[in-house]
Amino acid sequence: MKLLIPVTDPDNPVEVDARFGRAAGFVLIDTVSGTRESLPNPAVTEPSGAGIKAARTVLDAGTEAVAAGHVGPKAEQVLRSGKVQIYTLPPGTLSVDRVLELLAAGELPPQ
Repeated sequence: MKLLIPVTDPDNPVEVDARFGRAAGFVLIDTVSGTRESLPNPAVTEPSGAGIKAARTVLDAGTEAVAAGHVGPKAEQVLRSGKVQIYTLPPGTLSVDRVLELLAAGELPPQ
């Protein structure tokens, strides 16, 4: 599965950003092969519509699932139209590796 996680720094994609549309970037992880690709978020500085633009970037990357603390309703609609599964992250500071552990253990609830 191609899983996308918003991160605070796409150049060092370790810490998860709780926001989706305003995250600095994303890490796209192939959960089968383990490969990771960092993507900047072109919507981070948008005055409005950041969630929608970020969601379109996600779809263009071929993402199958997103794990985020919060995805706004308009971005969620775009993701769902592209058949992207959304997983809700628990509150607090998380690492990308911890998100993968939670997902593998079945501890991330899908929206």
